[in-house]
Amino acid sequence: MSARSLRARSGVIALALINYGVLPCTLLCPLIASTATAASCSFSASPAIFGPYDNTLNEMAVATISGTCSKGDPADPDMTGATLTLSTGASNTFNVRQMTKGSDRLEYNLYTSAARTIVWGDGTAGTGTVAALVLQSNGRFLNHNSSRNFAIPAYGRIPGNQDAVPGAYSDTITVTMSY
Repeated sequence: MSARSLRARSGVIALALINYGVLPCTLLCPLIASTATAASCSFSASPAIFGPYDNTLNEMAVATISGTCSKGDPADPDMTGATLTLSTGASNTFNVRQMTKGSDRLEYNLYTSAARTIVWGDGTAGTGTVAALVLQSNGRFLNHNSSRNFAIPAYGRIPGNQDAVPGAYSDTITVTMSY
């Protein structure tokens, strides 16, 4: 893998809406995804939108990182060495990420699979990364068609049993593709 990398100006946006009893609140922020481009790849991210938080349950959501890679260099023509990493967000730690609403915090995390067992990070501190393109023996890309398109889910979870103040919480995660 070469040292080249792409950074999205903003990637996955994790949002939560907290409603308690008669304290209504609404989510009034736009859902923004940005794109980073380079000679070989482009990608964007859709937000993970968590519904109303019930502090007795885990709240789940899924974001999607999508993109297209053109033919790579001779050492990796199919770009199968491309990996996606996620930043820590505002919390500056992978364990546990935090969404904010002013000075209020709500813990959450993003995972590499639906099982939500491996935190998606940068490969340090016990976190995992995800291959953007996986070529199968039949010449097709795993979970994709034969082109170099990808759509990778990021699985989010807000743990239950948090004493959160009602309101809209958010965090911005930077997606980095290295190849």
